[in-house]
Amino acid sequence: MLFLIVFVMFMVVAFLLARQLDRRRWHRYQIDRDMFFRTHPYTLDCDQQFDVHLTLNQNAQKKLMNELMLKSHEQSILKKALIQREAEQQNQPFIIKVMIHDLIIGYLEIKYAEQLCKSLQETDFMIGRPIETLAEISIFQKNEIHLLCRVKLDLPRNPKLVNNLIKGKKVDHDTELDAHTKS
Repeated sequence: MLFLIVFVMFMVVAFLLARQLDRRRWHRYQIDRDMFFRTHPYTLDCDQQFDVHLTLNQNAQKKLMNELMLKSHEQSILKKALIQREAEQQNQPFIIKVMIHDLIIGYLEIKYAEQLCKSLQETDFMIGRPIETLAEISIFQKNEIHLLCRVKLDLPRNPKLVNNLIKGKKVDHDTELDAHTKS
Protein backbone atom coordinates (compact mmCIF):
# COMPACT_ATOMS: atom_id res chain seq x y z
CA MET A 1 0.00 0.00 0.00
CA LEU A 2 2.83 2.40 0.85
CA PHE A 3 4.42 1.60 -2.50
CA LEU A 4 1.19 2.56 -4.31
CA ILE A 5 0.94 5.90 -2.48
CA VAL A 6 4.59 6.73 -3.27
CA PHE A 7 4.04 5.75 -6.90
CA VAL A 8 0.93 7.98 -7.21
CA MET A 9 2.76 10.90 -5.58
CA PHE A 10 5.71 10.39 -7.94
CA MET A 11 3.36 10.39 -10.96
CA VAL A 12 1.64 13.61 -9.81
CA VAL A 13 4.99 15.37 -9.30
CA ALA A 14 6.25 14.11 -12.68
CA PHE A 15 3.06 15.35 -14.39
CA LEU A 16 3.32 18.80 -12.80
CA LEU A 17 7.01 19.05 -13.70
CA ALA A 18 6.36 18.02 -17.31
CA ARG A 19 3.55 20.58 -17.58
CA GLN A 20 5.80 23.34 -16.23
CA LEU A 21 8.59 22.43 -18.66
CA ASP A 22 6.12 22.45 -21.55
CA ARG A 23 4.88 25.93 -20.57
CA ARG A 24 8.45 27.24 -20.50
CA ARG A 25 9.21 25.63 -23.86
CA TRP A 26 6.08 27.16 -25.38
CA HIS A 27 6.93 30.60 -23.95
CA ARG A 28 10.46 30.39 -25.35
CA TYR A 29 9.09 29.37 -28.74
CA GLN A 30 6.79 32.41 -28.78
CA ILE A 31 9.72 34.70 -27.99
CA ASP A 32 11.85 33.15 -30.74
CA ARG A 33 8.94 33.37 -33.19
CA ASP A 34 8.39 37.06 -32.40
CA MET A 35 12.11 37.79 -32.84
CA PHE A 36 12.13 35.95 -36.17
CA PHE A 37 9.03 37.79 -37.37
CA ARG A 38 10.58 41.13 -36.37
CA THR A 39 13.73 40.47 -38.40
CA HIS A 40 11.92 38.82 -41.35
CA PRO A 41 8.71 40.78 -42.01
CA TYR A 42 6.60 40.31 -45.10
CA THR A 43 7.32 42.89 -47.80
CA LEU A 44 4.84 44.33 -50.25
CA ASP A 45 5.39 44.67 -53.97
CA CYS A 46 3.33 47.83 -54.49
CA ASP A 47 3.33 50.49 -57.17
CA GLN A 48 4.12 53.45 -54.85
CA GLN A 49 0.77 55.13 -55.33
CA PHE A 50 0.43 55.82 -51.58
CA ASP A 51 -3.34 55.40 -51.57
CA VAL A 52 -3.92 54.92 -47.83
CA HIS A 53 -3.82 58.01 -45.62
CA LEU A 54 -3.04 57.57 -41.95
CA THR A 55 -4.68 59.81 -39.38
CA LEU A 56 -2.17 61.04 -36.80
CA ASN A 57 -2.94 62.83 -33.58
CA GLN A 58 -0.84 65.82 -32.47
CA ASN A 59 1.24 63.75 -30.07
CA ALA A 60 2.13 61.16 -32.74
CA GLN A 61 3.02 63.94 -35.19
CA LYS A 62 5.41 65.53 -32.70
CA LYS A 63 7.02 62.18 -31.83
CA LEU A 64 7.49 61.33 -35.50
CA MET A 65 8.99 64.72 -36.36
CA ASN A 66 11.34 64.51 -33.35
CA GLU A 67 12.33 60.89 -34.05
CA LEU A 68 13.12 61.57 -37.72
CA MET A 69 14.35 65.14 -37.06
CA LEU A 70 12.09 66.57 -39.75
CA LYS A 71 12.02 70.24 -40.59
CA SER A 72 9.41 72.29 -42.40
CA HIS A 73 11.55 73.05 -45.46
CA GLU A 74 12.04 69.37 -46.32
CA GLN A 75 10.03 67.78 -49.11
CA SER A 76 8.18 64.57 -48.51
CA ILE A 77 10.41 61.66 -47.57
CA LEU A 78 10.02 57.90 -47.85
CA LYS A 79 10.56 55.67 -44.82
CA LYS A 80 9.95 52.00 -44.15
CA ALA A 81 6.90 51.38 -42.02
CA LEU A 82 5.68 48.20 -40.40
CA ILE A 83 2.01 47.36 -40.10
CA GLN A 84 1.22 44.72 -37.51
CA ARG A 85 -1.93 43.20 -36.07
CA GLU A 86 -2.42 43.80 -32.37
CA ALA A 87 -3.97 41.35 -29.95
CA GLU A 88 -7.73 41.13 -30.03
CA GLN A 89 -9.64 43.37 -27.70
CA GLN A 90 -13.16 42.92 -26.38
CA ASN A 91 -15.14 44.74 -29.05
CA GLN A 92 -12.57 45.08 -31.86
CA PRO A 93 -10.75 41.96 -33.06
CA PHE A 94 -9.03 43.69 -36.00
CA ILE A 95 -6.64 46.43 -34.88
CA ILE A 96 -3.59 47.14 -37.02
CA LYS A 97 -0.90 49.47 -35.77
CA VAL A 98 1.57 51.36 -37.96
CA MET A 99 5.14 51.77 -36.73
CA ILE A 100 8.12 53.73 -37.99
CA HIS A 101 11.42 53.18 -36.16
CA ASP A 102 9.61 51.14 -33.44
CA LEU A 103 7.40 54.15 -32.76
CA ILE A 104 3.66 53.53 -33.01
CA ILE A 105 2.40 56.45 -35.04
CA GLY A 106 -1.18 55.41 -35.61
CA TYR A 107 -3.72 52.78 -36.51
CA LEU A 108 -5.35 51.83 -39.79
CA GLU A 109 -9.01 52.66 -40.28
CA ILE A 110 -11.20 49.98 -38.71
CA LYS A 111 -13.03 48.89 -41.88
CA TYR A 112 -9.78 48.75 -43.86
CA ALA A 113 -8.11 46.77 -41.09
CA GLU A 114 -10.99 44.29 -40.95
CA GLN A 115 -10.88 43.65 -44.70
CA LEU A 116 -7.08 43.40 -44.62
CA CYS A 117 -7.16 40.81 -41.82
CA LYS A 118 -9.80 38.77 -43.63
CA SER A 119 -7.65 38.85 -46.78
CA LEU A 120 -4.58 37.67 -44.84
CA GLN A 121 -6.43 35.06 -42.76
CA GLU A 122 -4.19 32.18 -43.90
CA THR A 123 -0.84 33.94 -43.35
CA ASP A 124 1.49 34.55 -40.42
CA PHE A 125 0.20 38.14 -40.29
CA MET A 126 -2.65 36.91 -38.09
CA ILE A 127 -0.22 35.65 -35.42
CA GLY A 128 1.98 38.74 -35.37
CA ARG A 129 4.25 38.82 -38.43
CA PRO A 130 4.45 42.45 -39.61
CA ILE A 131 4.26 43.70 -43.18
CA GLU A 132 6.92 46.14 -44.31
CA THR A 133 5.80 48.88 -46.67
CA LEU A 134 6.85 52.39 -47.61
CA ALA A 135 5.43 55.48 -45.95
CA GLU A 136 5.48 58.93 -47.50
CA ILE A 137 5.87 61.56 -44.79
CA SER A 138 5.08 65.18 -45.62
CA ILE A 139 5.60 68.21 -43.38
CA PHE A 140 3.45 71.33 -43.70
CA GLN A 141 3.65 74.67 -41.97
CA LYS A 142 0.28 75.29 -40.27
CA ASN A 143 1.30 78.72 -39.02
CA GLU A 144 4.52 80.38 -37.91
CA ILE A 145 4.86 78.10 -34.89
CA HIS A 146 3.10 74.81 -35.63
CA LEU A 147 4.00 72.12 -38.13
CA LEU A 148 1.70 69.39 -39.41
CA CYS A 149 2.74 65.93 -40.48
CA ARG A 150 0.88 63.76 -43.00
CA VAL A 151 1.62 60.08 -43.61
CA LYS A 152 0.48 58.06 -46.61
CA LEU A 153 1.15 54.33 -46.84
CA ASP A 154 2.01 52.36 -49.96
CA LEU A 155 -0.98 50.06 -49.60
CA PRO A 156 -3.65 49.47 -52.24
CA ARG A 157 -7.07 51.07 -51.82
CA ASN A 158 -8.64 47.63 -51.88
CA PRO A 159 -7.20 45.72 -48.90
CA LYS A 160 -8.21 42.40 -50.46
CA LEU A 161 -5.34 42.83 -52.95
CA VAL A 162 -2.64 42.86 -50.26
CA ASN A 163 -2.57 39.06 -50.09
CA ASN A 164 -1.49 38.95 -53.76
CA LEU A 165 1.19 41.64 -53.28
CA ILE A 166 3.15 39.98 -50.46
CA LYS A 167 6.59 38.80 -51.56
CA GLY A 168 8.01 35.49 -50.35
CA LYS A 169 4.83 34.31 -48.65
CA LYS A 170 5.05 30.69 -49.79
CA VAL A 171 8.30 29.90 -47.92
CA ASP A 172 8.18 27.16 -45.27
CA HIS A 173 8.38 29.38 -42.16
CA ASP A 174 8.68 26.48 -39.71
CA THR A 175 11.94 25.39 -41.35
CA GLU A 176 13.23 28.98 -41.32
CA LEU A 177 12.27 29.41 -37.69
CA ASP A 178 13.94 26.14 -36.68
CA ALA A 179 17.14 27.17 -38.49
CA HIS A 180 16.96 30.61 -36.81
CA THR A 181 16.53 29.18 -33.29
CA LYS A 182 19.40 26.70 -33.72
CA SER A 183 21.88 29.45 -34.65
